[in-house]
Amino acid sequence: MEKDYYTPGDVDQLLPEIKKLLEEVSVNKRKMQVKQAELQSTSSMLEYVKVKRGLDTVLADYWRSVENVESLGCVLKSDEDGLLDFPGLRNGEEVWLCWRMGEDRVRFWHGLHEGFMGRKPIVPGDFKEEDTSRPPYGLV
Repeated sequence: MEKDYYTPGDVDQLLPEIKKLLEEVSVNKRKMQVKQAELQSTSSMLEYVKVKRGLDTVLADYWRSVENVESLGCVLKSDEDGLLDFPGLRNGEEVWLCWRMGEDRVRFWHGLHEGFMGRKPIVPGDFKEEDTSRPPYGLV
């Protein structure tokens, strides 16, 4: 469901799929790290070539998993933290809806050129066409 702009409710609906896709990113990153360590410990050119081909495959899998996450319309800001930003409109202004793995729903936004440290809590009514069935933002 790629859209131009997302509401907090839109992002919340995607979270089950996002969590599954982020797990794939994490698995592929661990495989990549293992292959990189293997590459550094090779003892011959032939072994290096073999391990390098394996690393190339794992790298392709990693980037494909990142693309799968971002195909939902978000930007993966940190694969280590599972940090994502979705484009949103807050009172007509372009902002990022910010979600991190471990959070039960999207609760924060930040400005276009701000990062994680600039996150601000979502206030009811800030986002057009919000899902009114969502619990109030500071609760649950």
